[in-house]
Amino acid sequence: MATTPSLHSYNHNRAAFSLLEVVAGLAVVALILIPTTGLMQEVLLGEGIQKNRSELMQLAQGKQNEFCHFARADFQENKEAGNFAKQGYPELNYEIYCLQDKSLGGIPDRLMIVHTRAWHDANRNRSLDANETKVDLWTSVARATP
Repeated sequence: MATTPSLHSYNHNRAAFSLLEVVAGLAVVALILIPTTGLMQEVLLGEGIQKNRSELMQLAQGKQNEFCHFARADFQENKEAGNFAKQGYPELNYEIYCLQDKSLGGIPDRLMIVHTRAWHDANRNRSLDANETKVDLWTSVARATP
């Protein structure tokens, strides 16, 4: 006749972890995860910078194209500065310069150099600081023929 084990009997052959083993395992996992959290923060920050740079590039190209159209028509040296608040980005600023300067590659009365700089003005001081994401675009515009 087979006997059934009582509730109070304990099977010592059963695989189980002691509290010390669980704590040691958690410590090893923590030693691995702590350095990777810093890496994850850097990756997320890099993604944010890349997103800002992409937005800056698109907005700066649009502004530069608009400015080049007018520069070609009147062919006057000009400059403009502002932000992209109308497009929903008040923290993104720009500066555009149209110059016939020979040192930049311009040819007086024939070829104008257009420099566009856009940046994420993180501290809202309206000037480009060393730690702020920026985009520089250069192009040239020839005088329109009559």
